[in-house]
Amino acid sequence: LITDHILTDAQILCSLIALKSGGKGKGKLLEMATGEGKSTIVCILAIINGLLNKQVHVITSSPVLAERDAKTKAKLFRFFSLTCSDNNDKTVYLRGPKECYKADVVYGEGSQFQFDLL
Repeated sequence: LITDHILTDAQILCSLIALKSGGKGKGKLLEMATGEGKSTIVCILAIINGLLNKQVHVITSSPVLAERDAKTKAKLFRFFSLTCSDNNDKTVYLRGPKECYKADVVYGEGSQFQFDLL
């Protein structure tokens, strides 16, 4: 409804596998080739977990990707009454949690999450 994107079978299957509970302490590892829609799957999982009142941190390999994805997906998240941000702000850090961590979904580079949370 927002993006006119039709999910592929691989995206639906990967989302269902990731959502299936593996039991206590068991995670999932999914592998997809380039261009198969990893960003779309991340959005699906972020929306579902956000609707379950869980804050979602999407860790990327690049601050550029984090900022891009947070901005391009914001309208989709708003459709589900979820907020989205990135933790790549350029402000001088003083103390306390950054404003971006009030969002339901926060995109960022792994090292930025480490810095902010430690």
